[in-house]
Amino acid sequence: MAWIEKYYKRILFTIIVSSFLISLGYSFYFLLEPAVDARAYDEIAWNIAQGHGYSNDAINRPGPGYEFFLALIYSVFWHSYAAVWVIQAVLLAFTAYLAFAISRLIFGEMWHPIMGLLTSVFVGFSPDLITTTAMLMTEALVVFLVIATVYLFMAGVTYEKKWYFLFAGIVVTLTALTRSNTIFLILPFLGWFLYKRKWITGLFFLAVVLLCLSPWTVRNYKIFHEVRPFNGAYGLIYVGNHAGASGELDLNYPIPPVAGDFNALSQIEQDRVLRRAGIDFIKQHPLSFLKLTLLRTSIYFSAARPYAFWPHLQGSLRLLMIVVSSFSAIILFLFGAVGFFFAIRTSQLRIQAMSILLGVSVIALSLGVVWLIIETRYRFPIYPLLAVFAGFGLWRCVRDRKILFQEWKIILFIAGVFFGNTLFDAVRNLGRIFGK
Repeated sequence: MAWIEKYYKRILFTIIVSSFLISLGYSFYFLLEPAVDARAYDEIAWNIAQGHGYSNDAINRPGPGYEFFLALIYSVFWHSYAAVWVIQAVLLAFTAYLAFAISRLIFGEMWHPIMGLLTSVFVGFSPDLITTTAMLMTEALVVFLVIATVYLFMAGVTYEKKWYFLFAGIVVTLTALTRSNTIFLILPFLGWFLYKRKWITGLFFLAVVLLCLSPWTVRNYKIFHEVRPFNGAYGLIYVGNHAGASGELDLNYPIPPVAGDFNALSQIEQDRVLRRAGIDFIKQHPLSFLKLTLLRTSIYFSAARPYAFWPHLQGSLRLLMIVVSSFSAIILFLFGAVGFFFAIRTSQLRIQAMSILLGVSVIALSLGVVWLIIETRYRFPIYPLLAVFAGFGLWRCVRDRKILFQEWKIILFIAGVFFGNTLFDAVRNLGRIFGK
């Protein structure tokens, strides 16, 4: 252990560089062409890079953050997917480092280099996150922005410097402009200001967020004559909440009744029809909406959702990805929950408070998704946050084995809930699993 403490910076550097190289190797090995959502992001970004502006038809896509991110790369490196893969691999490497840094911020005197190194390994070598870096998907950017936001906010809490909160407000806005549901992340932050009675700092943070959202909101209002601070299809409210909905993305949903031909409507008009129908369903069938939300929550936290069913993964490669993706999810969710429990049971109030802040951030990001629709990649933004707790939890179990005997009931309870939910999800969706 002593040599790890002495050389942990070199080990961390090795982990970060290895994460970058593995991600890059994955991308250049498969050379994936953009398809479906990725193709749409690519076309929007290339249109911007060529100077044609942001198409109004793109309003129903998540964004505009990722599209402008790609456009910036294209404007510098031409229409190069290789440049995107390199930069996204860099972002994953930085994400692994920031997760390490958050671990050190939270656990203070209890922190040990192995905690942080485990955390960085769980992030940097995550098979799901590595796969995402090889694609033109919003998660490749939003995962980094989420961890950067959390780090800046926690650094502000730790060092009590307002400029950290300034940049946290800017970055959380960029995060929400990449994936609108991540705006829920401001809730635990505002709750922290209320709890600490830092009214002025809280208002300052909120003002930064609103100010940064204003230009895009005003732009959309002038074009669409409605308040849209983000992109994204509000019609997903109906896609995920209608009679016969499964809780997952199913494009064969029944079209709600509308005067005239639904397909003849513009994208924005279709979105409005679906949004109204979804809101009506929730109002008229609140128990059905609650049931669907609980089912989506079950899917969200299930290990039976490996990120493996892509056309470029076939045969033994797909089987390998199923195994490593599921194992990674088990480590993150199981030890993440155990680590959170250990953290809030410590005698140090500061660690308790910071851990609760991080834990509530995980819940807030989850709440931004589970009321709509669920896909495995929608939970990726919480992976680095869970990794912080997983590194702490695994270290405590190995370092202090007495805690296993002292807390075996709660550990067994957490494991029972997690694996019970995974079994429930697997049994409920046997047809879908065998189909894949």
